[in-house]
Amino acid sequence: MFLKKDYDGSVYQLPYEESEFKKNKIITAIFCISFILIYIIVGSVNTASSRTIWIVFPFMFMFLPMAFNALGTINMIGLKPVMLNADYERSILRIKNCSMAVLVMAVINIILDLIFIILNHTDLDFVIEISYIMLLLLLIAMVVAFGKKYDKMFGGVTLYSNQ
Repeated sequence: MFLKKDYDGSVYQLPYEESEFKKNKIITAIFCISFILIYIIVGSVNTASSRTIWIVFPFMFMFLPMAFNALGTINMIGLKPVMLNADYERSILRIKNCSMAVLVMAVINIILDLIFIILNHTDLDFVIEISYIMLLLLLIAMVVAFGKKYDKMFGGVTLYSNQ
C-alpha cells in the first residue's frame, strides 16, 4: 500500500528577501553547470581504466545525481523565499542530497581507479590516469566549495507548521 501524505500547511521561509534569493539561484546554477562541465571533461579523458567495467559503471552512474541536481536547480528558479514543503524538497533539499551523492560517487571512482592503477601498474600511462584522478579531485573540491556556500545560502531556513 502507498501512504498518502496530506498537505498540512507547513511552509519553509528563507532568511532573506527575493533579491538575495535571486543571487543565490544564480550561484547555485553556476555551481551546477560547473559540476556538469567537469563531469564531461573527466569523461573525455581516455584512460586505460575507462575500458574496465568496474570503473566505467560508477562513473556512468554519477550522471544520475548530476541530472537530479540540475533538475533541482531548474525547479528552484521559479520559487520565492517562502515555499511549500514539496517545493523545498524538489529544489533546495534535492540540490543538497544530489551534491552529496556526486561527492560520494567521485570518491568511489578515485578509489576504484587507484585500485586499477595498483593492479595494472606495469603497463599504464600514469599521466593520463593521474589526470583523471586530479579532475575528479577538482570535482570534489567544487562540491565541497558548493557545500560551504550552500550552508551560508540555505542554512537559516525556517519551517512554519500548522500542527
